[in-house]
Amino acid sequence: MSRISVVAVERHAARLFSRQEGGIALRSEIFAAAAGGSFAQQVAAWLEKKVPPAPSGRLVLFGAPSMLQALHRTIGNPLCAQVIAEIHRDPAALSPEEMRRELEKILWF
Repeated sequence: MSRISVVAVERHAARLFSRQEGGIALRSEIFAAAAGGSFAQQVAAWLEKKVPPAPSGRLVLFGAPSMLQALHRTIGNPLCAQVIAEIHRDPAALSPEEMRRELEKILWF
């Protein structure tokens, strides 16, 4: 069975969501470390640990275009191949209710 995860990436935080029984669940989150490497590199390493491997794991990237561009430069080919869609909106600009509605559109099944 395929599992779709959505990573919402902001400037200093990333959150990984998926559908669980009862609705959308926050599976994991990461915040920018004070030292060492770019945040995009930190997110890429974190996603490699958290997203189920192909063929069952699928990933949707949700973030500002500049952040998604930085993330694309850092994620490896196996994880990049699992990306099935991108949403070019800054999650930090959304209210919690708007964020929930966006996630419901993506994780409707």
